[in-house]
Amino acid sequence: MRVNLNLFYDYRANVELYTAWQEFLRKYQPKTIIFWGQKDIFFTPAGGEAYLQDLPKAEMHPFGCRTFCSGR
Repeated sequence: MRVNLNLFYDYRANVELYTAWQEFLRKYQPKTIIFWGQKDIFFTPAGGEAYLQDLPKAEMHPFGCRTFCSGR
């Protein structure tokens, strides 16, 4: 639980880097597979789909659970 809380806290610093990441993705078009939890409360489905704007050839695989699915 602590690791996840630290990750979410640290995530706030990523927002200022979005523009640079988007430029990198548009320019280099790396081969990408996106796995996204459709019920994730922090990273919404729209967030995963937004990657497709910059990476139109990426594979998107939505899961009907949170990003970190358990076997339960």
